[in-house]
This record gives sequence, structure tokens and C-alpha cells, in this order.
Amino acid sequence: MNTDSYYFLVILVVLIAVAAVLFVWLRRDRTLPGPDADQTATSIDTAPDLRVTAAEALIDPIVGVPAEAIGAPPSPAPAPAPTAPEPVASVAVPAEAGPPEPLTVLKGLGPKAAARLNELGITRYDQLASLSGAALSHVDAQMGPFEGRIVRDRWVEQAGHLAAGDIAGFEAKFGKIGG
Repeated sequence: MNTDSYYFLVILVVLIAVAAVLFVWLRRDRTLPGPDADQTATSIDTAPDLRVTAAEALIDPIVGVPAEAIGAPPSPAPAPAPTAPEPVASVAVPAEAGPPEPLTVLKGLGPKAAARLNELGITRYDQLASLSGAALSHVDAQMGPFEGRIVRDRWVEQAGHLAAGDIAGFEAKFGKIGG
């Protein structure tokens, strides 16, 4: 094959692709005519899908009849909705001993995680630094999407340095504050 035939094949493929795209694009705007076609037509995309897959036909061969009507056991009750996390008061978190501190100074702890810690009653470095064992596990379990970050990002260790005023030790291990 010479290069002219390759150009012909490329042009042919491009034309077929353009035709396919136009066909699909124009078909999506069609509507189904109803008994009152002059008022409002129903879109093809909003028409109910009445097709039954092979798997559905095997499971419930009598389409349109509820499974309970043919003697099948009733479906199990839906799982209960998840409850809100219990407050951290059930675990010994040290009480506040002063004004809140900016927890976002800790590496890996952003404003949303800091807000969640505040909701749990942790607003100071010394409170976070004193968490261990069951209290640490309990707080970590209530962190929602941030679960596991307390240990992985070493927030307790970082908070220990800041609570003790050891800025140099913090920066030696975790990098500059604010950087």
C-alpha cells in the first residue's frame, strides 16, 4: 500500500466516526408521540425501561407480579439508618484549660478536620497530645472521612511538641510551621 491509500483509509474512518456521532446526537432529541402529541411529548430518555434482563427473568419469571403474591418469602427489612456519632464525652478528654488554639498548624490537619475535632471537644494542643489508648481510638473512629489520619499524620506527637512549646523540636521533625 502506498501513502495515498493510507490517507484514503484515514479519511474514510473519520467520516464514519462523524456520521456515527451525528446519528447519535440527532437521535437523542427525538420525542415519542403521545395521544396528545400537540401538547407535550415524552422524551425517549424519560420513557420507562420495560426490558427484562435474562437474570431478572430467572429470578422472578412472573413479571409484573410481586414476589410475595406467588408465595415467595418477603424481602428482608431495610438496614437501619446510620446514627450520628456519639459525643466524645463518653471518653476521658481533658477539659479546656484556656482559649482554643489553631489546630490547623499541625501538618495534615486542615480546617474541616479541625472543625470535626472542635465538635468532639478538642480545641487545644494539650487535649490532643494527651489522647492515647481507648480515647485515641474513640476519637479516631468519630472523625468520619478523616478516620486514621490522627495516627498516620502523627497529630498526637505534633500536638505534644506544640503543647510543650517545643517549636524547634516540631520543626526539626515535621518541617517549618506555616510552611
